[in-house]
Order: sequence, then C-alpha cells, then structure tokens
Amino acid sequence: MHAVKYRTMTALADTGLMIWDTLSSGTISNLIDLLNQRKPYQIYVPGEDSNLYYLFTEKYLGPECYQEVFEEAEKRFRTFAKRTSKSEIYEDQTLF
Repeated sequence: MHAVKYRTMTALADTGLMIWDTLSSGTISNLIDLLNQRKPYQIYVPGEDSNLYYLFTEKYLGPECYQEVFEEAEKRFRTFAKRTSKSEIYEDQTLF
C-alpha cells in the first residue's frame, strides 16, 4: 500500500526532491503527482561517474525516454484511482 503513502506525501509537500535510479516507477509516480498538482520539483539521477546530475527539464524525463517506467507509474495511478473510488462508494453506504 505504498500508493496511499505516496499520495499523502505529495499532497502534504510544498516541493519535491528526488534521487531517481531511472528504474523506479514509484519515483516517477511521485513526480507525475507533483506535476499534476503544479508543485515544483527537483530530480537527480546518478551518472556513470557516481555523481548526481540534475534533470532540469521534463524533456529528459518523458515517456519516450523511459517508456516502461512511465507505463508502470500510470498503471499504479489507475489502480490507486480504482481503489479510491471503491472505498468512497463503501463509505457512503451505511447499515441503517
């Protein structure tokens, strides 16, 4: 249930600071969530020389560069949305 933690974290955050291994779809899910909320972010990736490099523009992060990771991140958002909508339906129902 990392999705609830991630959504809460991005909702409470004023800005995002991420170090991304270019493989984790969880980091990209957070990034997408921050972008959807129009919150600023900084994302760094490790270089081959063990230094961290700032990705200063979204063109380096786009789905065309990391298609599989973005697809998994979008899948996670869809799953979270389904779970959220189901729980809202059940919250409206009462026994009486």
